[in-house]
Amino acid sequence: MKDHLRWMDVEYVLQDKNQNQDNQVIDGMKRIDNQATEYTDSFSPENPKNVVLQKKKLNPIKGTEVSGSQAVSHLKKWTGLSNAQVVRVAKAGKGSNVPAYEINMKAKKRSLSASVTKKGGHVIWYLFERPVRKETLSLYEASQRSGNYLKQHAFKNMELTKRNKYNHVAVLTYVLRKDNIRVYPASIRIKVALDNGEILAFDQTDYLFNKCDNVPLKPGMSEAEVQKQLNKNLKVQETDLAVFQNATLKNVLCYEFFATRGNDTYHVLLNAANGNQEKVELLKE
Repeated sequence: MKDHLRWMDVEYVLQDKNQNQDNQVIDGMKRIDNQATEYTDSFSPENPKNVVLQKKKLNPIKGTEVSGSQAVSHLKKWTGLSNAQVVRVAKAGKGSNVPAYEINMKAKKRSLSASVTKKGGHVIWYLFERPVRKETLSLYEASQRSGNYLKQHAFKNMELTKRNKYNHVAVLTYVLRKDNIRVYPASIRIKVALDNGEILAFDQTDYLFNKCDNVPLKPGMSEAEVQKQLNKNLKVQETDLAVFQNATLKNVLCYEFFATRGNDTYHVLLNAANGNQEKVELLKE
């Protein structure tokens, strides 16, 4: 607007690729598009922008370096598929910021894809997809299965924050709770088949690389001071402290308020240092 650029300038630039005029409109559109595609399908706090694609944001992985065969062994032990047939093991491509192995296996006449870190042999994610055509389990029962799965793999202080269901599959989202504070960017997602409770997919990408160890966990303002920033028509039902990843990819400590207005429930995150609004989320039933 400052430079009096018009939306129709986009067409001119696209039609004449060789012209040397100021392409701020095109550059701006590309930048917005790139930022938008970095988001997951959900804009909830548990699903931050994909910082693991940005090398400078990665938390270093600890542990000794493992070979491809050792990575396969780690994966088989993790999934309990000791008799799986290995189809392919390859190092992650040059574009990857995480040194890892990409592994494909066959088990139970189905394919399994996974990624395992070179350092430490951590299973970043795996997907064991199959059709699920009926439901015999509830979301609550699925959350019990996923909770037990985390305990079996020695995850501690994980809190279930979201339960969703798609095509007879439950998607459970857990976040790390540190010093009684929810660390939303450090999240884990698990897919559970609602026909037999099988774990179909596991993803700890955000948890592995986004522990937020450098985020101060002491608020600069009191809860009462920050709550004054809320709309007076909202009735606060619950208050907590949480680490949230904002639009500038910065992890910040926030007060989170669950508040109602009429029949609607809102999740509001206000910066604990200055009271600024970081996010407002309308919760769906």
